[in-house]
Amino acid sequence: MHKKIFVLFILLGLSICLAGCSSFLYYPTKLKYVNEKVLDVPPQEVLITADKDTSAYAWYFTNKKNQNKLPTVLFFHGNGQNRTAHFQSLYWILEHKLNLLVIDYPGYGNSPGAPTPKNTVQIGKAAISWLKKNDPDSKVAIYAQSLGGPIALRSVIDTQPDFKPCQITIEASFDSYQDVARDALSRNWFTWIFQPLAYVLLSDNYSPEGKLSQLDGLHTFVMHAKDDPVVSVKFGQRLYKDLGEPKELFILDSSRHINAFHGNQKDLVRQKYLSLMDQYCR
Repeated sequence: MHKKIFVLFILLGLSICLAGCSSFLYYPTKLKYVNEKVLDVPPQEVLITADKDTSAYAWYFTNKKNQNKLPTVLFFHGNGQNRTAHFQSLYWILEHKLNLLVIDYPGYGNSPGAPTPKNTVQIGKAAISWLKKNDPDSKVAIYAQSLGGPIALRSVIDTQPDFKPCQITIEASFDSYQDVARDALSRNWFTWIFQPLAYVLLSDNYSPEGKLSQLDGLHTFVMHAKDDPVVSVKFGQRLYKDLGEPKELFILDSSRHINAFHGNQKDLVRQKYLSLMDQYCR
């Protein structure tokens, strides 16, 4: 009897781990949070295609007020919602002579399929190719939040040496799916015992872990909230440590996740970001 109870306990724990690890990585929604037609600068909806089985939609905002070639920020958002919510993090940059491409991943919004570590990177690389084809003379900066960090970094790594972004900014992120999942499991007394399963149930085959040195020579700016409740600041610090030069680290005085441009330090952070765009992308 005791053996059966123990087995049931293990099976229940495995189920929770499987669900927890999956939802930690991907939590897409189909809801349209903002109608793009009411925006002062409405986007063009474009389809990013990696292959016949892998595609996703994106919003492309172009600054029509300036006819010169403007830098474009390619935005990789986090694990929840979809582009119709996340675009608001960077919509303000349109006032500062920058263009913006916000991509979704498979299964997010109206994009077909389901997200995986492999196909999210495929979409990231396809988005880079789309920009190179459709606006070949403009410089491209990378901005990534949370889950978007490993996707963006691996996408850029896999396109070396053909693609050189003018600047990379990573907010509240990490380089290993396994390590960040293990950390999440360690925070709850019930899932603590199942930490090793993060290394069984998740793969880092499509993460940037161990490959960050390939970005040497590209300026990278790492931001992380001091008391981030979702992704511990230690992961941002590790990212910074493993990246090559040139690089900068900014620890936000905040307990919010992915809130740099809208938190209590938003004016300082926005000005810093614009200064990086002026320095590296003009």
